[in-house]
Amino acid sequence: MKGMPSRGDVETGEIPSLTDLGLNPTATMAQDGRQSMAGGENEALQRLNKFAAECRAQPYKGSKDL
Repeated sequence: MKGMPSRGDVETGEIPSLTDLGLNPTATMAQDGRQSMAGGENEALQRLNKFAAECRAQPYKGSKDL
């Protein structure tokens, strides 16, 4: 059984906050100008359900041969 890998030359320390990195933690817009997405399983399921409903609402464009 192998041991733990060496950690290299990385020093331990504090994890920087978003503010420390020059980011606004309360921003609601992504850099591309679109609304940023909330995370989590419930949010993902809501987005998936919305996407599926939009797909069902569009007419089928493919061939009938599968």
